Amino acid sequence: MTLKEFGVSAVTAAILSVSGAAIAADSGTVVANQAQTTKSSQASQQKIDTYAESTEGMLAEYKGLLRQIDSMKVYNEQINRMV
Repeated sequence: MTLKEFGVSAVTAAILSVSGAAIAADSGTVVANQAQTTKSSQASQQKIDTYAESTEGMLAEYKGLLRQIDSMKVYNEQINRMV
C-alpha cells in the first residue's frame, strides 16, 4: 500500500467514523422524539377517555329523562280521563 492509498483509507475511515457518530446522535434524537410523542399520545388518550365517560353519563341521564317524560305523559292522559 502506498502512502497515497493509506491517506485515502485513513480519510475514508475518519469520514465513516464521523458519520457513524452523527447517525448515533440522530437516532438518539429520534428515540427522544418518539418518547415525547408517546407521552403526548397517552395524555391525549386520557382526555378522550374522560370525555367519553362524561358523554356516556350524560347519555344515560338523557335516556332516563326521556323515560320519565313518557311516564308523565301516560300519567297525564290517565288524569285527563278521570276528569
